Amino acid sequence: MKILNFEERYLKKYHYQDLLERPWHESLVELVKINSQTKNVAGVNNIQDRVEYELKNLGLLVSRFENELEDSGDLVVGELPSSNGQGDFITLICHADTVFEPYEIIEINNEIIGSGVIDNKGGLLLGLHAIKSFVETIKHNNVDLNIGLRFICSPNEETGSNGFHHIFKDLSKSTILACGLEPALENGDVVLSRKGNRWYNVFYEGVKGHAGRSHHKSANACSELALSLSKLLEITNYEKGTTLNIGKISGGISHNVVSDKASAQLDLRFNDIQSREEAHRYLNHCFVNPEVESPCNSFKTRIDFEVVDDCPPMSLTDKSIELFEKYKSIYSQISSMNINYQKVGGAADINYFGEFTEVLIDGLGPIGRGMHTHSEAICKKGFIEKKEALKELLLCLNKEISFEKSDH
Repeated sequence: MKILNFEERYLKKYHYQDLLERPWHESLVELVKINSQTKNVAGVNNIQDRVEYELKNLGLLVSRFENELEDSGDLVVGELPSSNGQGDFITLICHADTVFEPYEIIEINNEIIGSGVIDNKGGLLLGLHAIKSFVETIKHNNVDLNIGLRFICSPNEETGSNGFHHIFKDLSKSTILACGLEPALENGDVVLSRKGNRWYNVFYEGVKGHAGRSHHKSANACSELALSLSKLLEITNYEKGTTLNIGKISGGISHNVVSDKASAQLDLRFNDIQSREEAHRYLNHCFVNPEVESPCNSFKTRIDFEVVDDCPPMSLTDKSIELFEKYKSIYSQISSMNINYQKVGGAADINYFGEFTEVLIDGLGPIGRGMHTHSEAICKKGFIEKKEALKELLLCLNKEISFEKSDH
């Protein structure tokens, strides 16, 4: 029996041309047609197979990691070590999964509309094209690769990349600069700071009873939920950048039953670890001091909670601003857009690299609009400009690192 190598298995499975050998918009439409909604593991791994194939064709060493925590696609990591074999890397970060299943793809004027077209299939493809152009350029000019290049593609970023945080942390230790391929803002601005987020599942337990006959013998879990959540709204402080969102609540059976079960899903956002800890202490105080009790038997409701996602903030640093100024200078020679950097409230995988990596920049993916909606669109012109800018940034950094080494 013939054992197929990866390239043969890939081509036999998909009957597919190389993503990077066709016009980019044709490849992007092909990717958008694939159902890689986070929970569709087969579809996500379909995308990851293609990413692995392209990275190997570009000469990167590829590793795949299964999720040991939950059911998801595989994490794909490709690495191109530096010419001297030292272990530091510039790390590009993207993801294969989408919020929605595919919907109608529309190409109109300068836009392509489709599920995940900028978040993040456009960014994924843009990153692969930039690496291809970068590798071809240094080979053509016979230039050493002075810093390693790493490409990370998550299978479940839209739900927090649970199961891979420890790998991100480990890879961040050898990352001297992290570049996120999340979409740019609609005006082309990039992202230098992201809030952290912590997600809580909260469970309320009371004593069930008839609302008429045994109200005094019961303890209402829904009442406890209402009281505790009203107090937790005090956590929100816009001046400090701390917010608490009550994302979902549930509980009870019907009008005439005192509920014994209730639950809530909370989203805490914060600019720094100190703000997170302050909010957590207040939240914990509310949960360990329930207020509702049965006047008949003095039974108090009980509140338990669990943290299901804990993403650190991506903090603004002077070195990240310096990197942005380099990128802005490069971009100004390619595009007529005058870009700046922004702080945003949404978290992303790049947040997990902040503990050991001082230089981080995100929003290097394509320009578009309508993320997480059914009108998500990518700007065709913006894709070409952003791809070229990323390639030139990589060349600039590779050259600067060469000078730094020669100075030593």
